[in-house]
Amino acid sequence: MLTAFFFPERSRSPLTTEPTFVIEKEIGAHSDLFIEYVGDYPSHGSPSQLLNSGGAYRITTKQQIDFHLSAGLNRAAPSYVIGVGYSIRFDGLF
Repeated sequence: MLTAFFFPERSRSPLTTEPTFVIEKEIGAHSDLFIEYVGDYPSHGSPSQLLNSGGAYRITTKQQIDFHLSAGLNRAAPSYVIGVGYSIRFDGLF
């Protein structure tokens, strides 16, 4: 996937592109694991690259908990990132 972020408050470099590549494997009816490359490429400045891995468990068809661990691949990236999340999907709002 390729995403473009615009930061209007940054007058010099408002654009950052972020390519990602994910490999995901379902490991049961309710869970999956993934490994992902994430790169942040600002229009001015050094790129930041991460290797991200983690998993998710679907509590119900509309709720999920997940975790991820990331390792920086270059000096511009953080050394590591740890995250835990909860997601809920709301259908029929609009």
